[in-house]
Amino acid sequence: KEQLFVQANENITEVHLFDIAGREVLSQACHSNKAVLNISHLKNGIYFARILMGENITNYKFTKQ
Repeated sequence: KEQLFVQANENITEVHLFDIAGREVLSQACHSNKAVLNISHLKNGIYFARILMGENITNYKFTKQ
């Protein structure tokens, strides 16, 4: 509810969160294969996470409750 945990098999360079309308609501640099994002300020709803790992980009959908 207050934190989003992200883990990958390779180093994560950046994580970007977007609301359902496509507006970026959070951006965080990272230099590890794990990231913890504080999402307590976000309203409940559906969001998208774009995770950058070097040249690779992965997108996920999650629900904040």
